[in-house]
Amino acid sequence: PILLLLVGLAVALHRRRHKAAPSLQLAVLVFFAAMLFHMIDHLFCRSVILFGHRLGSHFLWHLLTGFVLFVLLRSLMLHQNRLPVQEIIPPPRRP
Repeated sequence: PILLLLVGLAVALHRRRHKAAPSLQLAVLVFFAAMLFHMIDHLFCRSVILFGHRLGSHFLWHLLTGFVLFVLLRSLMLHQNRLPVQEIIPPPRRP
């Protein structure tokens, strides 16, 4: 579900030509790669042994999802709406 949400947001931002669209597209690609490493981890964990320890690809899942979080937060900070609250939500009209 998260990957589909990211794809939907990336497409919507791309259609609006929003400045954050490339960041979301990068996040989609990296998260997709992270999911691939997470899914194939069980194949590598038992077959690859390095210095007497099983080496899988699970650590890549954690590194890449952390990078996705970094990309999304950086994009949010760079492209946030900087309008004061009063301009976003106007005060109620008085009768």
